[in-house]
Amino acid sequence: MKKHFLLTLLFLALGLATAGAQSYQMQVKLNNGRVVKFATDSVAEVTFAEAPVPQQAWALPSTQFGATATQVLGSVAEDTTTRTAQVSVAATGRSITYTYYFDAGKKYKYALITFDSSDDYADYIKFLQAGGFSADTEWPSSTDLVYRNTVSSLVALATTAGATGEGSYARIAPSVIIMPLDETTFSWSRTDPMQGAAGAWLPLLGNGSTVDLMMRYEGRMGHSVNTSLSAPQRGVYRFATGDSRWTETRYWYDTKTKQFLEEAAIYCDSTQRPTPAEVAELLTAKGFEATGLSDGSSDLIYYNRAEKVAAFVAMSKPSTGADDFVPNIHFAFMDLSAQLPPDSVNFPWPVTDYGVYTLDEVIAKFKAMPYYVSDTTSSLGDGFHQINTSSPDFPIIIAIIDGGKYAGCLVGTTDALRVSSPYIPKLLASKGYEKYEGPAFPTYVNWTDNKEVQIINMDLFSIGMYFVAFEPNERTKN
Repeated sequence: MKKHFLLTLLFLALGLATAGAQSYQMQVKLNNGRVVKFATDSVAEVTFAEAPVPQQAWALPSTQFGATATQVLGSVAEDTTTRTAQVSVAATGRSITYTYYFDAGKKYKYALITFDSSDDYADYIKFLQAGGFSADTEWPSSTDLVYRNTVSSLVALATTAGATGEGSYARIAPSVIIMPLDETTFSWSRTDPMQGAAGAWLPLLGNGSTVDLMMRYEGRMGHSVNTSLSAPQRGVYRFATGDSRWTETRYWYDTKTKQFLEEAAIYCDSTQRPTPAEVAELLTAKGFEATGLSDGSSDLIYYNRAEKVAAFVAMSKPSTGADDFVPNIHFAFMDLSAQLPPDSVNFPWPVTDYGVYTLDEVIAKFKAMPYYVSDTTSSLGDGFHQINTSSPDFPIIIAIIDGGKYAGCLVGTTDALRVSSPYIPKLLASKGYEKYEGPAFPTYVNWTDNKEVQIINMDLFSIGMYFVAFEPNERTKN
């Protein structure tokens, strides 16, 4: 600064000395050795300003997504109340602060970078673009932006938007979030609305994700927060979508801290409810399966087993409170495993050659099976013989004898959930059986071998057992 002051005095002196046509030269020697000369009568003012900080001053936060706080930050402790940790990094001309966010399992999800000025924000965006991030211009928002780096598999969520209405609805801005590039259904960093059948889309469904992430998602969608109906103090947020059919999205955060996402829903106009087929198309394409379970209004419940997310399809008017009912699909993070058929079961595949063997001969065939334990007469009476198996899921097979020959069998379990396991239809399909529509029980036919299987998912014989029935096929193609 002393050099600058003396040089300024020199320039002033030169200026005072050049009262007439007389002109002097001033020269500036640069660090690279180059000398720049100016005629003093052509210089009106000399200003010394700090040079702009080069983009190289910026850096990306850690990209060890999925790692623990210790693995990412070393000795920096995570605040378990907010599930965050902050790290300040010295850079040329700046001190950069990253806020790292973790999920309930203490796994690193994303980093937030905040800026003191719009100039710093703009400079960081240039840094990202120079590093291979490209802007996604698909969304209507001009303030909530997406930049992707497909080489590094990263996404940057940038925003210049501040509060919308009250402070509880603010995006943290100006800021940039760095996250893994992941467009799957339950990703925190998903930017794809996953629009499907009947024009419906999925709200943000990242389990435990933050209010800030949700506000950015809804901002990109062009949805407007309803400040009169939302209740941040209770962790409830409602958005008007501007869509004539799917009119609203809602989010519910945990009741304790109001910070971590637990439920979300999309609502539709009561006169434009989707058909069951449209709902099935939307949800099954996004990883949900129909469970056969229903709520109090007989509406189906869909479920994603891997992520433990239930989708309650509330499309039927309830018997009470119908005037206040708005059709919706409500998503909740919950474990329904105990109420659902298991993903897989130990299924003892029986002898399926019908009309060939006598009782003694078929018992000999069963004795050769690795699951055979013993056999005995059946409580069902004449024409039935029981084979006991080592399967923990289907402990018995009842052989059916008709006209002295083996005519089929019943593979049995005492658990109604096990007989409805999705594993069984998959096993049947692998052996050439196709679903046959029409019968009351789920039915599958192998047209090549002319054999049939029915899943008896009720206690048909009142003995506390459920069966998969194997027999010759007598059906014709629909």
